[in-house]
Amino acid sequence: MASRQLIQIVIVRLRRKKTVFLKFRQDNVVSALEAVQKDMSKKLAAKTYQVPRTTLIYRLQNPEHKARPGPATLLTKAEENDLESWINNCAIKGFPKRKDDAINSNVNEIDFRKCLGKSTDHEKSSAQCKTREKLLTKEEFIRLIGEHKVAAGEEYTNIRG
Repeated sequence: MASRQLIQIVIVRLRRKKTVFLKFRQDNVVSALEAVQKDMSKKLAAKTYQVPRTTLIYRLQNPEHKARPGPATLLTKAEENDLESWINNCAIKGFPKRKDDAINSNVNEIDFRKCLGKSTDHEKSSAQCKTREKLLTKEEFIRLIGEHKVAAGEEYTNIRG
């Protein structure tokens, strides 16, 4: 019996914790800080005013630091929703889009150049749209692509079809 050993296998699942962003109001933080300065414990103030204790500790140690929001978004919420639906629709159709595709295309009149810090000259963008919509004649197409590639494409279509 001593030769037999009991082997236990322990399966451990390593799962990444979900990041939780706490939402608390600034006036609650101010009230909690005032309560801590009036001899309330940090833990009790955090629980009472529903503010993270680490936030209170940080604000007490760095009173000169003021929390401020980041810069305003460049696209409106409606523009973001239009862009998201356009990207999803293109992906469903089998044509996933890149950043350059969104910038060069005219998705519901959204000017994406403002996100990149480029000039938002509307005359320039409308001229680019007109040149993109211009159809090529067969001669121009052959000149751009090359005769050997056109011939190879015709051979391929004759073989396949």
